[in-house]
Amino acid sequence: MSERVVPTAELLKETAARFKGKGGGPESENTLVDSKIDRKEEGTVSVWAMGGTVAKIINRCNTAIKYMRVEEEGVSFYIDKSAFRGVTYAFKVVK
Repeated sequence: MSERVVPTAELLKETAARFKGKGGGPESENTLVDSKIDRKEEGTVSVWAMGGTVAKIINRCNTAIKYMRVEEEGVSFYIDKSAFRGVTYAFKVVK
C-alpha cells in the first residue's frame, strides 16, 4: 500500500495518463464516502476510483485534490468539499 501524499502537478499528470482509457475488469469499482466527520474536520470527501474514472476525476477537479494514494489497481482521492455537489446530484430525476 502506498502512502497518502499531497499531489504535485507532475504526479497528477502521470497518474491520469496511466489510467486514461482503462475500462477495468468485472470487479472494478468506484466508491464515494461522504462522511460528515471528514467534511467537518478535514474539509474533504473520499473517493476510491479505478480505470478511466481516475483520469476523469483528475481532469475535473485536480486543484481540489488535497491528498491521494496511488495503488496498483486504483487511486484513493481526498477531495476538498468545495468541489463536491452532494450524493443526491449523482442521480437523474426520474418521473
